[in-house]
Amino acid sequence: MIHMSDATVTFIITNYNYGAFINKAIESIALQNGIFHKEVLIVDDFSSDFPQEYLKNIETIYGNHFASLRILYNSLNCGKIHCINRVVPLISGQYFIILDADDYLHPNYLVATHNAYLLQKKINSMIGFVYSNCFLVDVNDKFIGYGKSTKFDSGLVTKFSYIPDNALTETRLIKEIFPMDETIRTATKHHKWKEICKNKWVGFHLNKNLFYYRMHSKNMSEIGAKILSSEDSPAKDNLLSGYWPTSL
Repeated sequence: MIHMSDATVTFIITNYNYGAFINKAIESIALQNGIFHKEVLIVDDFSSDFPQEYLKNIETIYGNHFASLRILYNSLNCGKIHCINRVVPLISGQYFIILDADDYLHPNYLVATHNAYLLQKKINSMIGFVYSNCFLVDVNDKFIGYGKSTKFDSGLVTKFSYIPDNALTETRLIKEIFPMDETIRTATKHHKWKEICKNKWVGFHLNKNLFYYRMHSKNMSEIGAKILSSEDSPAKDNLLSGYWPTSL
């Protein structure tokens, strides 16, 4: 059953030289099923692959699809956490989703994760975010395999990076840990989840493939190179905790 909602969700897209993919990411937000107020905040981290006019054109194309769409530009390459810190004060939605510019969402992503959140919240008031598994695709959107996360375990969070960055998350969770440490330039998603879970928040793993994780040579985590070079069957479940870097 599809739950219709008037909830506001703020999408944060950080972009660094992913101009070839970002249109697909924004389009996937526009094509979400269900009734939600969708806001989009894009931070370009001093990209060199496409001129600013390219993003401004995207703003023109998709501006009417969202309650608001705003693009910010860094004058230096400052890293992902800096980009997130920059827009946290601008988040107005009850929920937020951080979507990498080279990834994109299944049309049912919002409906499925929001339904799961509402159900789990009745069971445990400390549920703060819902995350899912994913499809692995190449630069041309060709299916490669599956990316599988695991059931939430607060102890496991301290050791492994297994929670996708794009979990549907209550906004207050990130405002509690704001600002995050901008000296951290790798394993950024793991740092974020560790800080959130220190405050006793709990996540829920929705065991469905609900977003598309793109494999290519420029993945920050180098996951693309690792999986694409693997001799294993591509259709198997690739455990994400074995590929995403873990922060200290």
